[in-house]
Amino acid sequence: MIDFGIKKDGLDWRTVNDSVMGGVSNGSHQLSKDALEFSGKISFDNNGGFSSVRGPYGDFDFSSYDKVSIRYRLEGLDMALTLERERPYYKPKYRVTLPKTGGAWTTAEWSLDEFKEYVVGRATGRKISKEQLASIIRMGFINSEKAEKDFSMSIDYISFQ
Repeated sequence: MIDFGIKKDGLDWRTVNDSVMGGVSNGSHQLSKDALEFSGKISFDNNGGFSSVRGPYGDFDFSSYDKVSIRYRLEGLDMALTLERERPYYKPKYRVTLPKTGGAWTTAEWSLDEFKEYVVGRATGRKISKEQLASIIRMGFINSEKAEKDFSMSIDYISFQ
């Protein structure tokens, strides 16, 4: 479990915006008393369009788990929980969409086989396999809705079962 509230996990998470590729979207995060708070504004200027908050690199084997649950609240844009297997940005990433909650806290759960493959933001139609779940190197959150909007997200915890 990653507990951003009580245990204060997340000190080593970082924000990555489209400015790494010339865009001007902005997003930032901080740990509050109860959650990781991530907010900002998406802009399409200069071919931009994303803001993300990402955990540290590591070696994670999620192949023995069947589902993930997240307690969060979200306004403005749908976001996605992402799982990465390789560092280069152009390599496949896997994600599941977290819908907006209107600012209300909710706990949502997804089967790990619901994670879909994306390459540079485009769906490939493939899903993650148990073998791929055995070699995750990083997880994070990124906007999954292509819109120029403000967003605000709070994440209490992420739990794999």
